Amino acid sequence: MKLCDIHAALEAGQLLSGDRAFATLVAIEQLAAFEGIPVRFLGLAAPQFAQLYPLHDAATKGMGKPQYQAWRKAILDAQMLFDPGNVDGDPWVSLGRAEILGAGKRKATLYNFWKQLPARTPPRDVTETLVGEIFRALPEDLAKRYRIGFASFLQLFDNDLARRTGLLPVTRPARLPKVHDHCRLVAMAPDLREWRTTLSARRSVNALDYLNRLCLAAGRLNGETDTLEDLRHSLPNLPNPESLGLPPLTKVVLRAYVTQLLRALGGPDPHLNAVEQAWSDLRTAARTAGCETSKIWAIGKPAAARGIPPSRITAVDVTDIMRSYEQNSMPATCRIGCMQFDALRGILSDTSLPPEPLGIRHVPRRRIARAAAATQACRASTRARHGWKDLYAAFRARGWSASKVSTTFAPFKMRCLAAGHAPEDLTLDIFRALEADTATAEQPRLRNAVRHLRAFGQDDPRYAMFRHSLPDVRTGRTHGGVPETCAAELETLLDWMNAAAPTRRSARVAVGVVADALGRPDIPLADLLRTDLSGFNLGKHEPRKKIHAGKLQSLCRFLDLPWTPAWRELQAVVVASGLGAKHNPVPKVLAWRPGTAPWGVSLAWAQDLDRKLRSTLHNPPHGRADLARSLARKLAAFDMLHELPQVAASGLLPPKIGRIR
Repeated sequence: MKLCDIHAALEAGQLLSGDRAFATLVAIEQLAAFEGIPVRFLGLAAPQFAQLYPLHDAATKGMGKPQYQAWRKAILDAQMLFDPGNVDGDPWVSLGRAEILGAGKRKATLYNFWKQLPARTPPRDVTETLVGEIFRALPEDLAKRYRIGFASFLQLFDNDLARRTGLLPVTRPARLPKVHDHCRLVAMAPDLREWRTTLSARRSVNALDYLNRLCLAAGRLNGETDTLEDLRHSLPNLPNPESLGLPPLTKVVLRAYVTQLLRALGGPDPHLNAVEQAWSDLRTAARTAGCETSKIWAIGKPAAARGIPPSRITAVDVTDIMRSYEQNSMPATCRIGCMQFDALRGILSDTSLPPEPLGIRHVPRRRIARAAAATQACRASTRARHGWKDLYAAFRARGWSASKVSTTFAPFKMRCLAAGHAPEDLTLDIFRALEADTATAEQPRLRNAVRHLRAFGQDDPRYAMFRHSLPDVRTGRTHGGVPETCAAELETLLDWMNAAAPTRRSARVAVGVVADALGRPDIPLADLLRTDLSGFNLGKHEPRKKIHAGKLQSLCRFLDLPWTPAWRELQAVVVASGLGAKHNPVPKVLAWRPGTAPWGVSLAWAQDLDRKLRSTLHNPPHGRADLARSLARKLAAFDMLHELPQVAASGLLPPKIGRIR
């Protein structure tokens, strides 16, 4: 795509906008000046521009190096966005540009990857084999950077701009193996790899991958002709993995891996002698039959240490085992194990069990009175939870959001559940008891919850009892109240602003708190708003002094704007149209003092003010581009007033300004 076509597309507002589009247009026009031809005849489609204007050619163009490179980057970025391809004349540099533009990165990390490839290797020739060979040959410090760069290369396959360049390989290479990708880092015999596909438990697969790598490093397996029996006999007495250069494991985890793999293999465990194997086979057969075996170890392990197989154990042996335990809890565990062992009779073969049952049973302590009390408390707690759950659902059915319900009732509900009270159990005495156990600062939240419950009882017949069982409490006013002298003035000011309900509440609180601190109930609103609070102590409201002062300053700034009859009329029309104070641009534009009437807001006035704000003479040392952008946003909102029929029909608005720059 020629640069003249890109220039025309930018002027039409395609792809780029704002300062970035303006800078690119200027860069292309400057290039046309260098070439000595009009912009409409400018060719230099990619990669001709990059080849004619190399990266380090600033001196021949009469520009400093940073300025030249920024100018060149603006044009190359536009070529990449409008016509993705090899715009830099180097496919790797072009992909780095696509990485930055397509992913929004500050800089490309692709360089760490391709600089390690053989010279003149294009991106399309990158294969998984080539990447792996280079990675294994690099030292550790370079390998880490190489891995990061290759990860950036793989991310380009998810980058739409990079894919449209046509520079990527047809097939996406696999990622480099990590230090814990044991299956990819070493070979595995065909028999073991085939058995690996039949394992359903992920823990067994992980155990096989790690132990195969460990056995290969220890020389117990060869990775080519190993069988399952070879694997089984290589597992006992494994060496320390860290001594062989493998990722370290604790002894507990390594033992768990071996146990997991032996269970998956089945058959005898090389770690165990004949008696230990007999007990292991008994537990395995019991679990396969669906029997409980969680406590059989308590008799099986000490019996195997004494050389007693499960087919020869007697009650006398178990009694001797229980006497040998030093912990008081173990005899009870042994008795439970005996019950589980006797429960296997008739399920497992008679040859694996003794001729006579052990007959030792576990009798739990009787706690009838405590069990009844605990059951009653559990039932009350369950009933209370279900009751509050239903109440929350009823409020949500009335249109309350889940967050509003939780915020309103969570403190009250928490205290009720702790005491076991369902919503239908609430009475005046219960509420007073809960209130008395609550900190003073939290009590208004409880009263607020009760106030909403009473109101809800009037709307929902299922909860009509709230109107009689709960007290008519009020949240309590702690701000002293707005004085009568300025209450009407404050409401008039808030109506004139068309302030939202939260703003009205915070304004009333701030005015009431300050009036109470001043001790002047007859103070006019204008004087109160202009009061300097730095020398006053607001008492218990002192921690929120900064918030209250900010609210008064906000009201004072609105009141002190240069309101003229024309601007007041426009503000009244905008408020009547329903536009709230947050989105009303009239006070925000009036703060820039455009004149005595809205017709003073014109393009010439806006452009003159924009130049002054950006000027380093009027606003040294760097200008105030941030204020200029803020002005542009507020004027754009002012133009949007033309979309309101009631405001547009008033005839008070000037013509639309549009874009300033």
